[in-house]
Amino acid sequence: MQLKNIFILILIFSSGLLCAQEKFQLSAPIAKYQSPFFKESTTLNYLFVQPGAVVRYTIDNREPDEHDKIFRQPIRIKKSCIIKAKAFGDSFLPSETVTVEFVKDGKKIVSAKVNTQHNKYPGSGPQTLFDDKGGNMDASASSWIGFDSDTVQISIRTAKKEKISEVLISVLKNQGGWIFLPEKVEVSSSEDNSNLIATSSFDAVRQSPENKIEYLHIKFPKPVETDLLSLTVYTVKSIPEWHSAKGKHAWFFIDEIKLY
Repeated sequence: MQLKNIFILILIFSSGLLCAQEKFQLSAPIAKYQSPFFKESTTLNYLFVQPGAVVRYTIDNREPDEHDKIFRQPIRIKKSCIIKAKAFGDSFLPSETVTVEFVKDGKKIVSAKVNTQHNKYPGSGPQTLFDDKGGNMDASASSWIGFDSDTVQISIRTAKKEKISEVLISVLKNQGGWIFLPEKVEVSSSEDNSNLIATSSFDAVRQSPENKIEYLHIKFPKPVETDLLSLTVYTVKSIPEWHSAKGKHAWFFIDEIKLY
């Protein structure tokens, strides 16, 4: 009799689990593109196969929902934008969001100079900073230049004098790998940094488990006409207390600079 009661309880418990079982969450679509940086146009494709489900996307940085456009063919991109995509299906929970930010070229850069890059992470030389080959999450890739110095000096030249009002830099954040955002970036229009144009500070040491590529914007109070810009990047000199490498010098990784 006791075994029978136990068996009945097991059946009731199992039935309750089945009734309470949630829908399966869809896998996120895989975004395929050559580089997030482009000159005239570029193409974004999504890889996703699941019967009864579709990929929906937005091009204005909104979170996609069930009413947004369905992805049916490669998306042609002609201007800077943030595209977000999710998979949806009636019998499934929506997937996680996949976000890609595309950046169109600005003023034409013809040369760059950098100082004190680490021998282990030279990238492809100074041209790494304007070759439109966006970096991936692998810090050892040739698309990244790495530094472990207190400050980083970068000089950028354009083909002619241009009116410039903003600098964008693409940097890597991987705090587990000791790679942090910069604390501050200064921009001047002289090689000796005497003619300061703009300064931007960043929340470099806030704990963030997400590894990602970030685009940092340094906007000028007013446009400046010049063919030379110098950037002084102030790195994190002491990794904060919450980190296992507290007190050590952080790394700084950069792969692209754009001028607008």
